[in-house]
Parts: sequence; C-alpha cells; structure tokens
Amino acid sequence: MREAVQEAAREAAGSAAARERQEQAIALEMPYWDVARGSGGGADPDGAAPEPPRPADYLTPYLPMAAAALKQRLVERAHIIQARRNEEAATLARREAALAREREQAGGEAGGAEGAVAESRFRLRILDRRLKANEEHALARYQALVARLAADVRLAALWDQ
Repeated sequence: MREAVQEAAREAAGSAAARERQEQAIALEMPYWDVARGSGGGADPDGAAPEPPRPADYLTPYLPMAAAALKQRLVERAHIIQARRNEEAATLARREAALAREREQAGGEAGGAEGAVAESRFRLRILDRRLKANEEHALARYQALVARLAADVRLAALWDQ
C-alpha cells in the first residue's frame, strides 16, 4: 500500500512538472479577429502607427431607442391624466344633475350636494392644470433628450446615415 501511495506521488509530481514546462512554452498568437481586420499587430504599410483599440461601448445600439421609450412613457402619462380628467368631468356632470334635481324638488334650496360639486370642479381644474403642464414639460423633455442624443459623439455615425 505504501508503494502505491509513493507511486501516485511520483506520478503527480511528474504531471505537475510537465504542466509547468507547457505553461512556460506558451507563445501568444494574434487573435483571428485582428488578423481578419488586417491589423497585423505592427505598423501599417504606410508607416503610420497602429490605432489603439477603443473600449467597447455596449450602450450605443440602445441610445436611439431611449428617445422612443421616453416618447412612449410621456404619451402614456398624458393618456392617464386625460382619462382621469374625463372621469372627473363625468362625475361633475352627474353631481350637477343631482344638484339640479335637488333644487327642483326643494324649491331652490340645495343640501350638501353643492360641496360635492365644488369639490369636483376643483379636481377638474387641478387635472386641467396638470394636463397642460404635462404637455409643456413633455415636449421640453423629449426635445432635450433628442438634442442630447444628437450631440453624442458615439452616435455621430448613426445620424450621418
């Protein structure tokens, strides 16, 4: 049994030594991509120094989609505000009709319905202001993003096409 352990130790030492020799003999080769691009690793045939590699920018393909995504979000927000405004306008119409019926039945006096109508009018004014402000700010935000994307040097090739 002792001989088997010693044999295994000698075999492991031999494998480690062989691996060490293999690692020492590693020679760097030019990657296929560099060969295919024509950069031979040295100077160009014209004598100019090779261009240093630029780091990869993985966001460049997604930047034009940012404008479309922002536009979609702004349109969805405008639709939500408009839907809330329409809902509040319908509520106001129902409350005003109920107030008119109360006044007819009570002979000109109205109970607590006036407060509900005033509250609905207040909410409607707020929603109108919010919708107007959203339209103004949305257009400004979209134009700012488009201008920022147009000024981005990484996208110059896209805009030149």
